[in-house]
Amino acid sequence: MDEWYYSEGTAQKGPISLKQLKSIFLAGKLTGATLVFGPNMKDWVPASQVPNLVPPGTGLPSGKNQQDLSAENFHKTGLAHAKNMENDKAIIAYDKAIQLNSRDPVIYKNRADAHLAMENHEKALADYNKAIELNPNYVIAYINRSYYHLTLESYDEAIADCDKAIELDPKKAVAYFHRGSAYEAQKAYDAAKSDYNTAIKLDPDFVDAKTARENLIGRRKDTNKSESWSEDSMVIHSKKRDNKYPMLESMSFIYEIFGYLFMLFIIIGTGFIANDMPDGKAAIITISFLAGGLVVFIGIMACSQLIKLLMDIEFNLRQLRSHQK
Repeated sequence: MDEWYYSEGTAQKGPISLKQLKSIFLAGKLTGATLVFGPNMKDWVPASQVPNLVPPGTGLPSGKNQQDLSAENFHKTGLAHAKNMENDKAIIAYDKAIQLNSRDPVIYKNRADAHLAMENHEKALADYNKAIELNPNYVIAYINRSYYHLTLESYDEAIADCDKAIELDPKKAVAYFHRGSAYEAQKAYDAAKSDYNTAIKLDPDFVDAKTARENLIGRRKDTNKSESWSEDSMVIHSKKRDNKYPMLESMSFIYEIFGYLFMLFIIIGTGFIANDMPDGKAAIITISFLAGGLVVFIGIMACSQLIKLLMDIEFNLRQLRSHQK
């Protein structure tokens, strides 16, 4: 079938007949660098490579040669594939673009992005390095290479790339975000928070930076609570062993010992009373004596616990005043 297609930017047009395609070229709307695809063709090619397709005299944009335009079209095709998450096809298109123009750092950077998406790490790094070699001031290449280093947990290298990107353009929010991520991974939490804040200040709609900052703050709060509890427990334990009122603590101990001895005396005394009393009254007197002794025992132990409670209250008040200073 006589079905032809041609590219216009990142869009593909067609199918149309060969006659219609030639008329578009004749009208000057397309150039020899336009990528076309037709019957019995295995791949897209520049129109200039198809015999008798481009009419004689079809001009080129000022400052462009046929090869540069062909590279540009393959580059656009690669971008279109990458946008559709077809990174393998994007790489093929970028390869053709680089064959035609090996001095464009943007093509290398974009091919590196596609390689990274497919986890071709060595090829991605080689392309990022080539892009920066061709343009040492290529900010986006440094930023994207920093992300490459983050994925491989090479945090020092990621920070170095972000530093360079920020040096070249201090307003790139994503550079601060990537550096903050690297700092956080290295447990430099204050530096990470500062970079997240800067990223959000530069781009108030930077959702990833906001989420990272919130997660960092949340984790730090949990950690600080745990550390605070542990430290406070150690302080309390230490200060209870070195009580400010040792006499009261001794009194509490004496009350406890006296209470237990008193209860032992009541139990022994109850036995003697039961033996000496007449059978009719023995049970009543014994129960009464035992009940009275139990009440006194409870009172003694309550005094001991009250002293401990007062010491604890006084200690907690001192702790509260010390934290408020």
